[in-house]
Amino acid sequence: MTARTGGARVALFVPTLDGGGSELVMLRLARGLADRGHDVDLVLVRAAGERTGDVDPRVRIVDLRAGPPRAVTKTLALARYLRVARPRALVTADDVVGAGVWARALACAPTAVLLGVHTHLGRQIGARGGLGAGVRRMVVRRTYPRAARVVAVSDGVAENVAATVGLPRERIPVIPNPAVPPDLERLARERPGHPWLAPDGPPVVLGAGRLADQKDFPTLVRAFAHVHAARPDARLVILGTEQASEPGRRAALEQLAGELGLSDVVDLPGYVQNPYGWMAHAAVFALSSRYEGFGLVLAEAMATGVALVSTDCLSGPREILDDGRLGELVPVGDAEALGAAIVRALDDPGDREARIAAARRFTYRACVEGYEAILSELEGGRA
Repeated sequence: MTARTGGARVALFVPTLDGGGSELVMLRLARGLADRGHDVDLVLVRAAGERTGDVDPRVRIVDLRAGPPRAVTKTLALARYLRVARPRALVTADDVVGAGVWARALACAPTAVLLGVHTHLGRQIGARGGLGAGVRRMVVRRTYPRAARVVAVSDGVAENVAATVGLPRERIPVIPNPAVPPDLERLARERPGHPWLAPDGPPVVLGAGRLADQKDFPTLVRAFAHVHAARPDARLVILGTEQASEPGRRAALEQLAGELGLSDVVDLPGYVQNPYGWMAHAAVFALSSRYEGFGLVLAEAMATGVALVSTDCLSGPREILDDGRLGELVPVGDAEALGAAIVRALDDPGDREARIAAARRFTYRACVEGYEAILSELEGGRA
């Protein structure tokens, strides 16, 4: 599908614009599609969240204003939108039960639905356990094959989707997340105002992400206790905010830091507009996640050249770090191993330019061209 101005509309569907990775990916995809001349709608279950001010002005926001029970109301509202707007394609994220597929059927619209899977689907389905997990599994096995395409953000996610849904692996294309913006160099040059990141500041270990159980920041704090014992000059900064569904995470991390005697060397500044500046001026970026679909912040950090350490979690970090060539991989939940790897990275940061070069796989343009290729294939009647 070639870029066009005033041509067929592409809609991107995401619940809100909170501070999570999939929301950021959809904002970047919207911007990239607009750069390529597409008309773009950003369709939200609720037009709320800390990233609402980050929407590109060329992108139209559609607020479905769906209230509880959200699974039903968002599907009906999305069907009404599809019936009226009739976009050429609907690309979804965080749409575990496939509301986009059901909405298209209700609207009898010609829209091609591309279900984007940004996390480990099997794990997400079973997160709440009990009978609900079995029902969700049954729903996705009936729904996902009805989409025009199911798109995964990593090979690991694609393999998990194939096993969970029962689709052939070759029918699940992989499009890595857009981590490298066109103005990366400018963003990376911006030095944060934090005193630890001043030119003569101490070596900073940086973590970033939602303050959620998945990201396992308690293990990072415990790992930093090992780091600080070996490198008393080091400091730890964790960027990100807690979600309404998991309150108290920030207070718990601050309490843990206090119990470990680290209160003066650990800081949680919250949400920041430009994480690239923090990454570029840190000494080491550490990912402590229990699981990921892709690991967007890891790819973002790699693009700035900072030294990297990550847990070897499912699914993206091993792919991003080229089996450990671009950054050390350690077992999930092992604070001692993570701390030791961070110390090694502080002592020997490795090849900065190799990391920057490898991150070019994750540009906005590469992501948009991946979706354009799928749309072109669908338009050619080869779906």
